[in-house]
Amino acid sequence: MIKHKIKRIIHICASLQKRDTYQQIEPCDILFCCSENDLGDVINSKFYSKTIDYLFETMQQHNISVQKILLPFSSLSQSKIYLKSYSVNRSYFIARLLDIFLRTKNKFSIDVYKNILEHSHCKWIIGIGLNEYLCKAADELNIFSVEVLHSLGFPNIQHPWFNKEEFFLPKGIMVFDDISYNTYEKKLSKRTKLLRLDPFWLNKKYSLSSIPETFEFVTKVQRYQKTILVSLQWGYDGDTNYFNGILDNGIIHQNLLKAIEQTQNKILWLLRLHPVQVRDQKYRHHVNFVQLLCQKYKNVEYSFSSHLPLYEILALVDGHITMCSMLAYEASFFNIKTFFMCPTLRAGGVYEKYFEDLVAKGLGIKSEAKTEKILEWTNTCSKSNILDVQVSSIKFQIESILSWLKVSYEELYKNSDQICTRCVMDTTDPKIVFDANGVCNHCREFDAISSKRWFPNEEGAKTLNAIYEGIKRENAHKPYDCILGLSGGVDSSYLALKLHEAGMRPLVVHVDGGWNSELAVANIEKIVRYCGWDLHTIVIDWEEMKDLQLAYLKSGIANQDVPQDHAFFASLYHFATKHGVRYIISGGNIATESVLPKSWHWDAMDAENLRAIHQKFGTQKLKNYKTIGFYELYFYYPFIKKMRTVRPLNFMPYIKREALQELKEKIGYKEYARKHGESIFTKFFQNYWLPAKWGYDKRKPHLSSLILSSQMTREEALEELSKPLYNEQELNEDKAYVAKKLGISTDELEQIFHMPTHSYKDFANRERNYTQMKKIQSFLTKLLGKNLSRYS
Repeated sequence: MIKHKIKRIIHICASLQKRDTYQQIEPCDILFCCSENDLGDVINSKFYSKTIDYLFETMQQHNISVQKILLPFSSLSQSKIYLKSYSVNRSYFIARLLDIFLRTKNKFSIDVYKNILEHSHCKWIIGIGLNEYLCKAADELNIFSVEVLHSLGFPNIQHPWFNKEEFFLPKGIMVFDDISYNTYEKKLSKRTKLLRLDPFWLNKKYSLSSIPETFEFVTKVQRYQKTILVSLQWGYDGDTNYFNGILDNGIIHQNLLKAIEQTQNKILWLLRLHPVQVRDQKYRHHVNFVQLLCQKYKNVEYSFSSHLPLYEILALVDGHITMCSMLAYEASFFNIKTFFMCPTLRAGGVYEKYFEDLVAKGLGIKSEAKTEKILEWTNTCSKSNILDVQVSSIKFQIESILSWLKVSYEELYKNSDQICTRCVMDTTDPKIVFDANGVCNHCREFDAISSKRWFPNEEGAKTLNAIYEGIKRENAHKPYDCILGLSGGVDSSYLALKLHEAGMRPLVVHVDGGWNSELAVANIEKIVRYCGWDLHTIVIDWEEMKDLQLAYLKSGIANQDVPQDHAFFASLYHFATKHGVRYIISGGNIATESVLPKSWHWDAMDAENLRAIHQKFGTQKLKNYKTIGFYELYFYYPFIKKMRTVRPLNFMPYIKREALQELKEKIGYKEYARKHGESIFTKFFQNYWLPAKWGYDKRKPHLSSLILSSQMTREEALEELSKPLYNEQELNEDKAYVAKKLGISTDELEQIFHMPTHSYKDFANRERNYTQMKKIQSFLTKLLGKNLSRYS
């Protein structure tokens, strides 16, 4: 065992010399994957998978966009692989080390696969040997994962799936025989989708004469009276407990060697090594053993037998001998008999149930591995009994596969009728996941974070008071101790009131992006007058804002509030730096904003994405519009300028209706008809553009947040959702206003509305940088035991 482990380590080290290439994956519908051990055939001197690569090629022929990765740890170079495959060895190796040493519950390993899947934009991943980290990553991204069984005739589940939670398992399984289908149907979750197919790879025909260097091999076969295929296996060389001690040499039975010696002029023995034995360095001595055997006996061949497509080999043989290889089922499709030698298959053995159906059909015999029995059996074998394989080719099954993939995906992720049983989020969030009780992932995430980040109690009051006192002491000699952005909405207005009552001296800033409603202006004036503060208004260059807003509308991405939001926060940071203020007071809170589907938007602070969209659709340069780049946001401001964001509403019992009532009573605040009514564009965007173009109703996450913070019942939320977002007259008035403000006609606005939608990923963005930063941040947080999160 130690020897095998050393060889495994050497193999991994060799694989790490191969650089990662998964970053080059192009967007696709289906991402295929397998390990190098699954590349069992050789075609045109390149390694080929009879199932994965065959499916890949067929999908391509049907205009399905496909890509492929090799699972770690693959040491094969691309020049030796039949289809282009991307590698992930180094990233996965580092992730496993971090997970092991930092005990992060496999977070880094899962993140590696999430990064790969996000690069591919795939809806389905199909592979052999999907590990639990890949399945979990796919589950979190709502990608349908499919395991392709690499063999036939499983009376028991081979994979360690019994003790795994559902999200660590593939969502679908392709099986190729009735026994395996019945096994998996009985023992896996009902949510797991099964597809029964014929073993299509047995129908694919290559002419051996068309495969280079096979003429001598075929001629050799014809010189012998009979040809027997011997399927060798790994596992008998001290690496599997059940098989220990069965084979003296760990490779081939001694009595079979005697049979080979006694039939040198009669029988050609084709030794077919398992792909694992061929690829894995720890089995190199198996290859060497077989090579020496071929030199010793002229009636033994292994090279072509181990690398040519199986269906071509089976067409040449009279019989099949193995310890317990599942290849016996593939042989049975050709009516080829199998002689099983492994004692674990016989009565009382751990695998006695295996191959019973073949024995019953006369296509298999379980026997002691005695030389005379082997030779007696070979006399019963004859090519005259071999049949043409009767299985459907892939071209007759591909439509069934595509239909199954589509239907299974939609049943699992696209059930438009499903709504969370606790909140009101539904499948308009394409990434939503429901548990067995119908509770969505947003509710589960709220439960996980609320106790750690939300303190609407005495503990929160004490913590907030300590924060305020620290800020006051630090800035006692300055005119301002913090900065507050004031939009006129309920959150920032109520926060201003609480800051005033706490004796804070904020630098109050309002950013005018050109869309203020008259009511918002009036509410802002009331707040600053009541608190006795000066108001600093930053007016964004309207011509630039208009050009940027139009560029975003034409881009077709979901989040049309980016031009305003980015300008607001960028101006706030720049203004704070100018006045030497370190503390930004934010109205962000868990009580009313805990739910916001990530699939509905991308970060408004992505300046790279903003500039890319404007460069493509804008018409003038942004000379005065302030932006914040990745370095500034995540390094310069938090670590050089040492700026900190404080969210006071998370440290108090923030009940929105009570806050609104208090604002009305104390300052004469006027309520907006809708959330975000302080901005005419945001009102128009969230109540018309977003739901009509994308199907996203922002009321759902907002009301769900109120349900989770016990400010509203689910029934009240459903009643609210039953009300129309707009009445026709008001909508037409706002359409006319927005069009006029943007300098276009209502017809032009309507034309833009009907332009194709796009993802933010269709334009340059900082997502990759952000993902890498979060990994480093997580690592350092774990290593130092200190939270390094500032703005992220």
